[in-house]
Amino acid sequence: MHRSRWSMLVRIGVLLFLMSGCIVRERYQPPSQQPVSGGGQQPMRTGDVKSSTAYIQVVPPDELRQLFTQLSARPNLNPGLRMILLAYVSQQSSGSGFVLSGSRGNKSWVITNRHVVDDAGGARVSFDGGETLSNAQVVYVDDYYDLAVLEISNRPSGLSLRMDYADGQEVEALGYPGLNSKGSFQITRGNVSNACVKNSELFEDSGKCWLQHTAAIDPGSSGGPLVIHGGVIGVSTIVARGRNDAYFAVPAKAISEVIGRADEVHQKQGDRDWMTKQLQLSCQRLTSELSSSRPRIRTLFPLISLRLVSGSGLQAWGSIEDPDLDEVFKMDPYKGMQISLLMRLQAEVGASGGVLTSEKCQNINPSDDVLDSSRDVRIVIEYRRGHGEFFWRFERGLWRLVGF
Repeated sequence: MHRSRWSMLVRIGVLLFLMSGCIVRERYQPPSQQPVSGGGQQPMRTGDVKSSTAYIQVVPPDELRQLFTQLSARPNLNPGLRMILLAYVSQQSSGSGFVLSGSRGNKSWVITNRHVVDDAGGARVSFDGGETLSNAQVVYVDDYYDLAVLEISNRPSGLSLRMDYADGQEVEALGYPGLNSKGSFQITRGNVSNACVKNSELFEDSGKCWLQHTAAIDPGSSGGPLVIHGGVIGVSTIVARGRNDAYFAVPAKAISEVIGRADEVHQKQGDRDWMTKQLQLSCQRLTSELSSSRPRIRTLFPLISLRLVSGSGLQAWGSIEDPDLDEVFKMDPYKGMQISLLMRLQAEVGASGGVLTSEKCQNINPSDDVLDSSRDVRIVIEYRRGHGEFFWRFERGLWRLVGF
């Protein structure tokens, strides 16, 4: 890919990192049981709302933590790089979420933001009263909205979605933003400012609705529920920079769509035809973006697996000299490695003349089983000069690239 196109992509990566400012990075501490509310507000009317609001902490993938620890011990390593590696190893990020009403067998689902868990190797979910679940599994990460689904052992209560809301209604935002180096439960009140915001300056896909409100959210509030009378009308997501009292949430309708997709994945992972179709769709999205003159970073990021970044991301970053890319790496090594892998992949595809326009990702290796989660699935891709191989694994509800 031409350098100017990738420079633009890297700058978008920096912007995305800065915009996702509702998570807080810290060392793990249990959530405080003392509520924090502004303006002398009264306690919540429904106790289940607080008890169903989750404090979520995540850590980097184990493979990357081990690799970075080993590299940081090298005597001749650049001191600046050593600091970046050690900071990443010790990093703990936190956000918020809520338990969805209704069980899935002996499990319950916790809804949060995608950017809270997107690059995480593991998740710890805590609730008011001290209950902590260390084995929460990220079962679905949505690639259309900033939402994710975690699976925990069944809880007796949860929150339901509420679709009937309008501009001007009073709302309450709940979550666990950081206070004195630990999450502290917080309730703030405000009003719905705009039930449907479509703004290409804030969001890449301006065709989607976002809910704007005035209930204050802080770092660590990401993924927390926005409620009216105990019903969830949105999930806190982002703060508009340069504005007062301008906060945005993923609206209930979008949450419902994501829950529907997560349910579909949950039910159809054993359906060979469905899994094959999903694999081809992921492959087609990747090859389409690689062939585009303006690749969309929000589309590409979800297609790059945790395993690929952990195994090859640092090497890819070290092989590319780009000041903008270095800035991304300093702020978020994972994002820097993702972009580096995409740059290397584009270079390899470009060296072969690019992907043929007739490529439909149908050449799946006959000996690979799309239902065998222990093995990669290979697709042979036809280039204008020769062919290449992409390796895929079904991870968090989507087929993602694990090798090329």
